[in-house]
Amino acid sequence: MKTKVLVSSLGESPAVVTETVDALEREEGIKINYVITVGTSALDVEASEEVLREEFSRLKIAYIPDHIQSEDLLTEEDHLEYLSKIAFHLRAYSPFADVYLSLAGGRKTMSAVMTIAAQIYGVKMLCHVVPLDKELERWGNVCIWENLPPSKRQYVLHPPPDKVCFVRLPLISLFPMLDDILKALRGEGDVNPQALELLEGSGLIARQKGRLEITPVGAQLLEVLSDIASLPQPCELRPDQKEVVIHDHGYAGKYDKVEQFARGLTLFPWTINVRTIEYGPKPRTHIRRVWDDGRVELEIKMTEFSAGIEVRTTAQTKAQAKRVAEELKKFLNLK
Repeated sequence: MKTKVLVSSLGESPAVVTETVDALEREEGIKINYVITVGTSALDVEASEEVLREEFSRLKIAYIPDHIQSEDLLTEEDHLEYLSKIAFHLRAYSPFADVYLSLAGGRKTMSAVMTIAAQIYGVKMLCHVVPLDKELERWGNVCIWENLPPSKRQYVLHPPPDKVCFVRLPLISLFPMLDDILKALRGEGDVNPQALELLEGSGLIARQKGRLEITPVGAQLLEVLSDIASLPQPCELRPDQKEVVIHDHGYAGKYDKVEQFARGLTLFPWTINVRTIEYGPKPRTHIRRVWDDGRVELEIKMTEFSAGIEVRTTAQTKAQAKRVAEELKKFLNLK
């Protein structure tokens, strides 16, 4: 059975994410295994991430928070970065999972950007949840979270079915046309006329003196799509199918902590397997070496333990290995 992944926008209300997880199981019979949220770097969003991290840990659902650098979606660059984040996750998890996309959290413009990503890369379902109770909606704001007793928090995170409306949204996927879209944006020949018509109608290419030229917005979209296309294919194994080998490197009573960290690396979409190696003297967590065959060596320095870890990825060239290493740094939240 395929893994079920929910990708959701996130703002000041963490409850819309848990409500979506509940609604998918209740309305569609879909039990989510992994949740990924994408928000801004605003403090309220970080607070929402903490609420979800605690709740999904309790529910034994893997949780991966992600966010853009800006604290708000204001500029064209902010929206393109957000598009890149959403598209990245759709591309990364689709090979081994059914991916569901929720528009329930964050700003309205996030929904528009997410719909574009869903059309380009495809998802199993596009959905939304709407709280039907104004009090419930108010309590769901993370700004007043600390003032709620534990019982009220659970009620807000998992309200009765009649307090929430689950909406399944229609979606037409353009994924079969992705190669033609990229060719057209690059100005290459032999492109499906439908792709040209679509891009011209969207203002991504325009006729200049009888020729089709890419527009500034089209150039920015091409940059996003090309960056994602530069990544190798993600591993098709589910995280629980990936091998983790912990050798005896003198971890003493910290073996379980090392194993837990290593298993967390199986959530990285390009991981094939993970094994421990000798660790060095560096005082911080960092990427020690990137091999041309796709192996990435990590030196992990945590409060509780130190370890050397090798992650074998799907990268097959030096360029791909470096690109995957960049994403691994983001995954580990390394500077």
